Amino acid sequence: MGRTGRGDTTFAAYLSWRMEHDVAEALKFAAALVSIKMETPGPFQGTLGDVYNRIREYHL
Repeated sequence: MGRTGRGDTTFAAYLSWRMEHDVAEALKFAAALVSIKMETPGPFQGTLGDVYNRIREYHL
Protein backbone atom coordinates (compact mmCIF):
# COMPACT_ATOMS: atom_id res chain seq x y z
CA MET A 1 0.00 0.00 0.00
CA GLY A 2 1.35 3.44 -0.90
CA ARG A 3 1.75 6.35 1.41
CA THR A 4 -0.38 9.45 1.01
CA GLY A 5 0.67 13.03 1.53
CA ARG A 6 4.24 12.64 0.30
CA GLY A 7 4.04 15.51 -2.16
CA ASP A 8 2.26 17.83 0.24
CA THR A 9 4.76 17.03 2.98
CA THR A 10 7.74 17.58 0.68
CA PHE A 11 6.39 20.86 -0.65
CA ALA A 12 5.51 22.20 2.82
CA ALA A 13 8.89 21.18 4.27
CA TYR A 14 10.77 22.76 1.37
CA LEU A 15 8.84 26.03 1.46
CA SER A 16 9.03 26.44 5.22
CA TRP A 17 12.80 25.81 5.28
CA ARG A 18 13.44 27.86 2.13
CA MET A 19 12.15 31.01 3.82
CA GLU A 20 15.40 31.26 5.80
CA HIS A 21 17.80 28.89 3.99
CA ASP A 22 19.24 28.46 0.52
CA VAL A 23 17.83 26.09 -2.08
CA ALA A 24 20.28 23.25 -1.37
CA GLU A 25 19.59 23.31 2.37
CA ALA A 26 15.83 23.44 1.82
CA LEU A 27 16.02 20.43 -0.51
CA LYS A 28 18.07 18.45 2.01
CA PHE A 29 15.63 19.31 4.77
CA ALA A 30 12.59 18.32 2.70
CA ALA A 31 14.18 15.05 1.56
CA ALA A 32 15.13 14.09 5.10
CA LEU A 33 11.74 14.99 6.54
CA VAL A 34 9.74 13.12 3.92
CA SER A 35 11.99 10.06 4.23
CA ILE A 36 11.04 9.90 7.92
CA LYS A 37 7.37 10.45 7.06
CA MET A 38 7.48 7.50 4.64
CA GLU A 39 8.36 5.10 7.46
CA THR A 40 4.89 5.24 9.00
CA PRO A 41 1.39 5.91 7.68
CA GLY A 42 -0.27 9.21 8.45
CA PRO A 43 1.08 12.71 8.92
CA PHE A 44 4.67 13.47 9.88
CA GLN A 45 5.08 12.73 13.58
CA GLY A 46 8.81 13.37 13.95
CA THR A 47 10.70 16.27 15.44
CA LEU A 48 13.17 18.79 14.10
CA GLY A 49 15.87 16.79 15.88
CA ASP A 50 14.82 13.69 13.95
CA VAL A 51 15.27 15.57 10.68
CA TYR A 52 18.72 16.86 11.71
CA ASN A 53 19.74 13.33 12.70
CA ARG A 54 18.57 11.95 9.35
CA ILE A 55 20.59 14.58 7.49
CA ARG A 56 23.68 13.76 9.57
CA GLU A 57 23.17 10.01 9.31
CA TYR A 58 22.89 9.97 5.52
CA HIS A 59 25.19 12.94 4.84
CA LEU A 60 22.49 14.71 2.90
